[in-house]
Amino acid sequence: MLEAGINPSKLKINWRQVQGVVLTHEHSDHAKYLEQTLKRAGAKVIASLGTLVALGTPLYKAKAISNGETIQVGDWQVTAFDVEHDAREPLGYIIKSPSNKVVLFATDTYYIRYRFSKVNIALVECNYDLERLEQGYQFGRIDRKQHDRILKSHFALDNVVKFFMANKSWPGELEEVHLLHLSDRNSDAEYFREVITKVTGVPVYIAGEEA
Repeated sequence: MLEAGINPSKLKINWRQVQGVVLTHEHSDHAKYLEQTLKRAGAKVIASLGTLVALGTPLYKAKAISNGETIQVGDWQVTAFDVEHDAREPLGYIIKSPSNKVVLFATDTYYIRYRFSKVNIALVECNYDLERLEQGYQFGRIDRKQHDRILKSHFALDNVVKFFMANKSWPGELEEVHLLHLSDRNSDAEYFREVITKVTGVPVYIAGEEA
């Protein structure tokens, strides 16, 4: 399971199938319901030591993981990599499924410095368009503090494009892209989909869309 920012009572899933809860960082929209989620799942949380300390999560409820480390979580293989965000020790993940599908999970980061040899499904933040952000600041829709934080902690469309261009070794491997954490004020879902579809050549989905 990825993250714990949604009340588990609202999730219609088979909790017996949850083998672990993978957490990127401690901010509330990602970890608010961690304790309740762990109780429902009867599983451990996988996160950095910095995240666990920030949340006050006892280590007996967790599997701590660090940048570059790979651990086995039930039938799944989880590898962590560091990301750029204003949290204690944020991580992104490469997750290998029991069927050998490779999932990239990276949210709340303004940059991904790594190249990956294989990705089948990419779940990547695409938070804002720089032009829209600057217009919002110029017209007073966001203040300087918000503006500067977004630039230093979230993935801009241009940087997402650069990331996919740097990983052109995936032809025939990448099957689909899911864009995460789009800003309500500084993004355009259909435009983002169009741009990333042209770059990757695969179906692009927006998180939160109706199936």
